[in-house]
Amino acid sequence: MLSYRFRRRRLCLTLLLTITTVDAASSGKPATSAPFCAEVEISQRQLRADGVETSERYRERLYRTDTVIAFERIVPMTASQTSGAAAHEPDHGHAHDHAHVEQLIRRYEKRPDGQISYSLFDDRGRREIQLQESEFQAFGFDGNFAALHALVDPALLPTLGKNDQTLRQPDRELHWSGRDQILRSLQKRWLGGDYSMTVTPTQGCTDPQQSRRNYAAIDYADTLD
Repeated sequence: MLSYRFRRRRLCLTLLLTITTVDAASSGKPATSAPFCAEVEISQRQLRADGVETSERYRERLYRTDTVIAFERIVPMTASQTSGAAAHEPDHGHAHDHAHVEQLIRRYEKRPDGQISYSLFDDRGRREIQLQESEFQAFGFDGNFAALHALVDPALLPTLGKNDQTLRQPDRELHWSGRDQILRSLQKRWLGGDYSMTVTPTQGCTDPQQSRRNYAAIDYADTLD
């Protein structure tokens, strides 16, 4: 027969576990928040004023938590081999080299004080290039963390909720995932061009910062010298 003290201890432990489980369930969030991992494919076609039609297509890995968003360009083997050869050429440290910048990892973090940090990770130079808020716009970020988190136009964000939605308009069509709180696909059309984005969830991803903690941290302004 179990002693009274042991039975009381087991009862207290059972109650504690029950309360913890109920609290986690009532909060509406899992006890541990797993990242959302996806592959984002983007394609765009544009007819320029000089009559030349340009097109581009690329893919990126997306890592997303409540406070961190990171994009990493997926570079095909042939392109990475070309980049590897270019790496042997003199590197003057200019982060604004267009072809180079497009391959940098973009990482956004919303800090506890509400401020947003935006960094570019340069694997070639083993640097974390930190941007000031005044420099965000030059690198394609308007400062709206919530809209970027959902990959949606800020004007549409208030109209999207917890349920899946499809929006069709003459110039666009989009599909919203209420469960993942993210745009799953978007097609836009205009005179002389079109744009499409598809988000495909994947399994397993890590914050790219984790494997780059030993990179030298510098300000973007220092790369312009």
